[in-house]
Amino acid sequence: MMYKDRPEVNQRNDTVYSQVLKEEALFLKKYYTAKENKNILKEVFLPDSELSIPKGKGTKLHYPKHEKCSGIRIGDSTKLTEKRICRCMFYYGKRPVKCQNCLLINKWQNVGEIQVKEYEWPTMHVYKKTGGMDLILDDKYAVEVKPVDSTETLTRMIAEILTYTLDCAREYKPGICFFEGSKQMEDFEKYRNNEDLQYILKYVRPFFIKIIERGNIVKYKILPYK
Repeated sequence: MMYKDRPEVNQRNDTVYSQVLKEEALFLKKYYTAKENKNILKEVFLPDSELSIPKGKGTKLHYPKHEKCSGIRIGDSTKLTEKRICRCMFYYGKRPVKCQNCLLINKWQNVGEIQVKEYEWPTMHVYKKTGGMDLILDDKYAVEVKPVDSTETLTRMIAEILTYTLDCAREYKPGICFFEGSKQMEDFEKYRNNEDLQYILKYVRPFFIKIIERGNIVKYKILPYK
């Protein structure tokens, strides 16, 4: 089981939450102060044992290619998922006719300065049960995003983005991005003075999504969380 998928990483018990923050901070400290073992993060978050290797062949590579959005059509589920939000944040407005006919309940229009340059960007190699970086911001940050009604923990978001950015064809700075008013924002305010979280934030940049106007078209901004 990968570190990000361990049950304790996504627990809301205060004691466990604090313990996992301490553990994640320790991994980063060991990495950034190590004189010899500079592979400690990969050994913890993205071990080679999780590589997808077909029998008799070498490791599989991802070949990401995002050219167009198929949208939501008649007969499709219209459920608003994390992947659909991220996809719409990237594609909205690129094909006006397609966007107009899409049946997604809410469409996402970025009216802020920070730009979404890619979405669902995978690791370079294929790993078992491993997704990708939800959003690439300004070609600089790779961030993990959770829907506004998600109850997942900051510790899991941190673990996920540290996992995905360890094996990327291009170097991105890891970050987490949550919605204003979400459970993750509440957690951030609750633990923001925790010394372990403060250390983690030296290397994992926090952002939040601010809704400017609600409606069928949701106007939003992605802002640094200070």
